[in-house]
Amino acid sequence: MAYKVRFTMTRPSTDVVFSENLSFDNASDVGTVPALVETHGGTIEREGNVATDLSITATYTFPDSESWQTFYNAALPVWNRNNIVEKANNSNITIDVAVVENT
Repeated sequence: MAYKVRFTMTRPSTDVVFSENLSFDNASDVGTVPALVETHGGTIEREGNVATDLSITATYTFPDSESWQTFYNAALPVWNRNNIVEKANNSNITIDVAVVENT
């Protein structure tokens, strides 16, 4: 069984730099989310070129929905603490989240 969630980030132009506009403010949080993915048995697959593409994706794969939910509950405070959604909104970056596999 697998549970996959895809985050798609789309910017209005290449003048909006993903790494500048979606960066973590709290230096101690850098690396926290990837570590949480590993801790909860998941992987991340990234697609797209952050320098040249208008959209990039990160697909999170977990053994099941419970593993995903446990990861998400741990990662959400990190994302919130660093104002990721607010930064995206302020930069006109859209974030689309979709479950792409639930078997």
